[in-house]
Amino acid sequence: ARLHRWIRGDWQLLPWLGKRVPNGRGGREVNPLPPLARWKLLDNLRRSLSPVFTLLTLVLGMCFSGRVFAWAGGIAVLAAASAHICCHETGAVEHNGHKVLHLPSPDGKLTADMVRAAAAAHTGEYTVAPRLVYISNTTEVGTVYRRAELAALRRVCDELDLLLYCDGARLGSAMAAGDASFADYGALCDAFTVGGTKNGLLFGEALVIVNPALQSGFRRCMKQQGAILAKGRLLGVQFSAILRDGLYLSLAAQANRLARRLAEGLEDLGVPLLFPAQSNQLFPVLPDSVVEALEGEVSFELQERLEGSRSCIRLVTAWDTAQEEVDGLLALLGRLLQ
Repeated sequence: ARLHRWIRGDWQLLPWLGKRVPNGRGGREVNPLPPLARWKLLDNLRRSLSPVFTLLTLVLGMCFSGRVFAWAGGIAVLAAASAHICCHETGAVEHNGHKVLHLPSPDGKLTADMVRAAAAAHTGEYTVAPRLVYISNTTEVGTVYRRAELAALRRVCDELDLLLYCDGARLGSAMAAGDASFADYGALCDAFTVGGTKNGLLFGEALVIVNPALQSGFRRCMKQQGAILAKGRLLGVQFSAILRDGLYLSLAAQANRLARRLAEGLEDLGVPLLFPAQSNQLFPVLPDSVVEALEGEVSFELQERLEGSRSCIRLVTAWDTAQEEVDGLLALLGRLLQ
């Protein structure tokens, strides 16, 4: 309170910095203060503004200093509306200051035209600036990017100076179902992950940073975010084993094979799929009564409620799914649909 009174008193003396000042008789006269006294008044005003300008300098430094601005905000990520970072992860990307732009996609995939249109819609200084294209392979609805689609995204990213990142939580399934190899992902993406948890490992995902401009300082970023484990070598040991002798792809191919068997059985039962069966994720549309009967018998996820008392559920086969489990589910569905 005392400091506030002092500062208020200093600013009340502001007119005494001029050449003419009030004389107390309603008029004005030449300022009698010597230059040294006026300099002291001005210095008091300067000191009162120090906290304000310190804060302003900090804010401007964050906004306009190259590397800091790149991570502090104003940067947007382009992703399909069904992408994991749009629907899950508790908003982690936006929590860290990056806007996620949800692009409608009927099959969960982005195309070069979608990216180009989204970038064109965000060119003004009052909008976020797209900087990264996020894709998942397989996508969250089980569809698969082919090599030609990845190459088209790479070309548009180069054209618009965007980064291309592939979430490979289910990369094994995508590679077993598609035609893109590890070498293709390395050539076409700035960074991608190799999923381990969903393909037989106890835990862990491997992040491959291809773009040299993104590599510097990344270990420090990991440390800041608590992502460096004290026994991190246990992650590497698992990947060293699963990437040897084709084991990674053979486990994923087993999951895909059983998904195809399940998809064929569903077709024989007359059960439609909401999305095409391309990988180890299937999205059958069933009557609500059947879905209710499946609860407690089968592990599944409700995808969405549909018209006509129907629902779409999500079924996923894994590396360790047994053929007997698939056949048992088809038999159960056959009885429930009668």
